[in-house]
Formats: sequence, C-alpha cells, structure tokens
Amino acid sequence: MVDWHDILVESRTVRLSGTEYSLLSFLVAHPDRVLTRREILDGMHGDRYAITDRAIDVQLVSLRRKLGAAAKAIETVRGAGYRLLSDQLPGRFSVDATLTEPSSDADSEIASE
Repeated sequence: MVDWHDILVESRTVRLSGTEYSLLSFLVAHPDRVLTRREILDGMHGDRYAITDRAIDVQLVSLRRKLGAAAKAIETVRGAGYRLLSDQLPGRFSVDATLTEPSSDADSEIASE
C-alpha cells in the first residue's frame, strides 16, 4: 500500500509519497542547517535502515520537481549535503514533522499568503 500526503504549494495541491513527505518534514524541522545525506536518512528512518546515502538524491529530484518554484528553498551544498533556506520559502511553509502515523489527509501546508 502506497502512502500519499497532499500538501499546498503556492495555492495548488501537490501529492507527495510517504518518503517525499518524510524528507520534506525533516528538512523543515531543521531549517538553515546543512544536513548530510546520512543525517537525513537517519532522521527519516533511523540509523539501522539499509539504504545508500545517494537514495536521498533520487528522492530530492522527485520532491523538487513536484514543488516547482518552491524547490529553490532546498539548496544543494556541494560535498556536504542539503539545506532548507528559510528565507527562500514561499510565504507560510509548515509541515508536520512528527510522522508517527502516516495519513493521506492534507494535514500539512505550504502556501503563499
């Protein structure tokens, strides 16, 4: 069963996979901080998750494509990892970063005011 999350990005609904949603939630929970791929993976799945660090790159490509212009808020820091730039966020930007039970509800919001 695939887990989907609908969020609002600049007044349009965007459907994210559970992994994309978890990734965005983790970045939002740590704004303006450079996060290594390993830190992101550990934060999303715990340190015992058997996946390569580069899997984050694949998920970020998909997430950025779906976010459109709002994707400029996610910066690639060459040789280090990724950073969510809070000053580049389009208006109000919040995602529930406590993903205890996945849902398909639109319980998160990324919207312009």
